Order: sequence, then C-alpha cells, then structure tokens
Amino acid sequence: MTAATPGGDSLLAVTGLRLTLGPATLLDDITLSVQRGEVVGLVGESGSGKTLTGLSVLGLVPHGAHVSGSIRFAGTELLGAAPAVLRATRGDQIGMIFQEPRSSLNPVLPVGRQIVDVIRAHRVMNRREAGATALSLLDQVGLPSPRNCFGAYPHELSGGMCQRAMIAMALACDPSLLIADEPTTSLDVTVQAQIISLLRSIADERGLSVLLITHNLAVVTQVCDRVITMYCGQVVNIDSTHRVVAAPSHPYTWALVSSGRQQLAAAELTEPRPTGPDLSEAHLAGPELTGQPANPEQPPPGCRFHPRCPFAEERCAQAVPEMTVLNGNQTRCLRHAELRLEAGIR
Repeated sequence: MTAATPGGDSLLAVTGLRLTLGPATLLDDITLSVQRGEVVGLVGESGSGKTLTGLSVLGLVPHGAHVSGSIRFAGTELLGAAPAVLRATRGDQIGMIFQEPRSSLNPVLPVGRQIVDVIRAHRVMNRREAGATALSLLDQVGLPSPRNCFGAYPHELSGGMCQRAMIAMALACDPSLLIADEPTTSLDVTVQAQIISLLRSIADERGLSVLLITHNLAVVTQVCDRVITMYCGQVVNIDSTHRVVAAPSHPYTWALVSSGRQQLAAAELTEPRPTGPDLSEAHLAGPELTGQPANPEQPPPGCRFHPRCPFAEERCAQAVPEMTVLNGNQTRCLRHAELRLEAGIR
C-alpha cells in the first residue's frame, strides 16, 4: 500500500518536495503533514535534511536551489508564491525558532526592540503598544525581570534567556504554526528541560501546531504526538511517538531509539506526559548506530540506509523502497512487513 497524501485537517501539507542544488539532490520526495493543534517531531542525524525541510517551508532555501513539489499552509500554496505572500506569512502566520539563539538575535539591538520590530512589521501598532505587547511576551515565556531583559542586549543574557527571548519573538504575532529548529542544542540539560516544558505548555494553551526539528529523542518523547524520521534527504518513517519508542517500524528509527537510551533516560528529568510512551529498557533493545551517515549528494543505490542496516539483504542494495502504509504508520523499507524490531528479531 502506497503512502497516504497529506490532507484533511492538515495545517501544513508538504507533498513530493524535492530540492536540488547543482547536481546534488538534497531533499528527495519529502511528504509530511502537521495537523491543527499537533506537535510533530522531525528527527534524524546531522545532514539528514531536517533543517533544510523546515527552511523550505518558509522559502529560505540556498541561492541557486531548485525546488519542486507542493507546500500548502492553511490551504495556500507557498511554493512559488510571490515574495510579498512569503513575507506576510513569515513571522506572522508561521513563527520560526532558529538554531543558536545568540547568533540569531541581532547583537547590536536590545532584545525588546527586536520583538517590537517583528510586531510592527505585521500589525498596525505604534511603538508604545508594540512595546507593551513585547514586554508581556517576555513575561509569558518566563524571563525573570522582563523589563530589564527588554532593554538588554543578547550578550547580556544567558543562553537559556536568549532562547526564551527567541520563543517570545516567534510568538509575537500569534502564529498558527511554530517551527522550532533544534531549540535546545546549545543549552545544558536542566535548561533544556525548562525550554521543552515551556514549548509544550505554550502549544497546549494556544492550540498551536509545532514542527519540532531535533536529533534528541528525549525531547521527542516529552512533547511530540507524532514522529517523522529523516535519513539522507528522505522521509523514511512516520508514526506515533508511542509506537516509535515501543515498536519502531523502520530499522533506522529503531537504531536511533536504541542509540538514544541515555537521552531517553535523561528525559525523566522533566515531568512525564500522562500519555507518554513507556521508556523501559525492554523496549529499547537494539543495535548502536555504526558507520557514517550517507551523503545525500552521493547516496548509495537502493535503500539509502542499507550500508548501515543489520537487516539488509542483497535486494536492499538494488531496489529503491517506496513509502508504504502498514498498521497506521508509514515506512520506507523493503522488509518492514517481516521485521519485529521491538525485539530485534529478523
């Protein structure tokens, strides 16, 4: 059975997205969706195409890149849309939290001024009204002494405070979708837990849809409803968070879960969600990831994961697997119907 096409109540529906830069295909047939009010994790190793997928939604692609397929947001096609449409969408209907908050914030402007500028770019407000809104946002994201932080420059704030300011900026115009790209990468474990808890509480309170880009499975298990796994520029698995942890349907997802045992254990530093998955060791038996990730500029033939897959057969190096639907999940594996990955059984 072939993979389902995003639709229904999807706020964001990406279909057949392909991005080439020169002779290299960096994204190949990306199809995914985010429903209204849903928090979706986009996971994979560095270089898998996670960040490029998120940036493509906003049209922030490398110069000279050729992009095809479809990116529909709230029923509007964004791929090929006029610059004015994209400018009106970015920061207003879609908020973005970039990696490395210190480098994403302007170092020569106070934090509050930067949030005010975002608000006034999309809303009819004078500077005083926008300032009051920005101050309220800094308070809502839990910054201590919001008024002092409003006038502070990025270098005067800690990494966690800068990240909270970035979240306030992303929420400034009350977007429907938030794309968060590795929002905890540069933070220590305790602050990571605080930021993830903040994101989930904001999503629940506002009915906000979130596409959370991360390599950290601990983050995914704490806040996400579904998980989309990417490898070498392709989506290889889409499933509920519970099934991804308990019984993943793709060997790469299974290896990620197994390799993330310490991350999953660290996730218990935060308060578990009532409906969260069972993180017991019984469900984490599997191999460590070995070898180097495949290069999307020169992908291997057949299944792109086959050189690292403990279940690969000769056909896996020859036939290109398609995304198929099985028991409610989508997976790109020739052997998905015959593998029992929760126990590591062929």
